[in-house]
Amino acid sequence: TAQLRSALQSRMRSLLLRLLGARGSVGLDLADVGTNKLLCVPLERLRHLMRGRMLGIVAASRQWVGLAQAAGLQEAPSTVVKLKDFGTGWCGIVREACNHHGGAVTPRQVCDFARSRRGDDLLQRADWKRRLRGSTSMVLQPRGENADGECVWVLDPNFSSGPPRSIKVVKNGYRVHCRVSRGGRGWMVVGPRRTTVAEAARDRDEQFLGWASLLDSPNGVEELRSMGCIVIPRDYERE
Repeated sequence: TAQLRSALQSRMRSLLLRLLGARGSVGLDLADVGTNKLLCVPLERLRHLMRGRMLGIVAASRQWVGLAQAAGLQEAPSTVVKLKDFGTGWCGIVREACNHHGGAVTPRQVCDFARSRRGDDLLQRADWKRRLRGSTSMVLQPRGENADGECVWVLDPNFSSGPPRSIKVVKNGYRVHCRVSRGGRGWMVVGPRRTTVAEAARDRDEQFLGWASLLDSPNGVEELRSMGCIVIPRDYERE
């Protein structure tokens, strides 16, 4: 039946996530050369399956986004937003609403603003409130509650100086993303989640060289992951 097929597919995705070491699981040793050779073809097939797709709106999106990250795609669409996209689509509506309300906005105010400014087009989508909520958590950062107990969201002021180099917005924070080549091998090292752009910038400017040097040690990948980093082997010559 369709229900059984869906359950089996969900279990398969969960198993893949564990094998690839996503979400804190131990998984396979991706730092091992032999393991990487064996995984090269299946990982490339997995990347091909997901590349260019809007994983944030498919069924089981959290699993697909986790697989995209584990497989080494540059970004997972439902959790990472490129700064150049902040003024477009759902993210653009959220930013407009935040600016309209003086830089601090509640989810209710975002919905009211969107309904008043984009009503005709917006109401044609059954999922418009969910899409706005998701974009709010990606574009803005939570800053406490107002007098009515509603969560207040703000745009990080560090963005006013322009897009920061090598930093991407993730859900409820920021991470530095940097490529590393060590001993003839390529890696994508993603720093721990930070609550402000300034913290992520310090990781980039003060911590990153130390993180990269850990890749020279036998247990370097495990050390980085224990610090909250995401470490992904990459073949940059093929990209």
